[in-house]
Amino acid sequence: MPNLIFSTPHRSPTPSQEDYLEAIYELQHGGQPARLSAIAARLGVRRSSVSEAMRALVRRGWIRHEAYGRAVLTPRGQRIARRTVERHRVFRAFFEALGFRPREADRAACLMEHVAPSGTEKRLAKWLMIMRPRIRTTLPLLDDQ
Repeated sequence: MPNLIFSTPHRSPTPSQEDYLEAIYELQHGGQPARLSAIAARLGVRRSSVSEAMRALVRRGWIRHEAYGRAVLTPRGQRIARRTVERHRVFRAFFEALGFRPREADRAACLMEHVAPSGTEKRLAKWLMIMRPRIRTTLPLLDDQ
């Protein structure tokens, strides 16, 4: 029986799929090839889990899996990953503004990026820009990129 989570081409990505796309995006933008081993290390999962996820992402048209195990985002995958990264940055800045330590803020942002209603990050980014003189954050906001 097929896994229905991965079989519908126009369905939104699951939180796990967003994490994989985000990891690929960050590796590529950090100048590293997004190989299975690098993705596994970044996400703290086994290579076999990455391999399974890559097959699902290829089927969805979000990545191409190239020679030597490199994953490359397609334009659709790039859009999803960029949106996820932007959401993460804003939520992390918000949690830092609330006084969370960077590691705690990062964990909380990872949870929120997947469940907050669409557009929440834009409203939070506007609020953070207004409050910027009164708060401390180590991350750039959407307008600062």
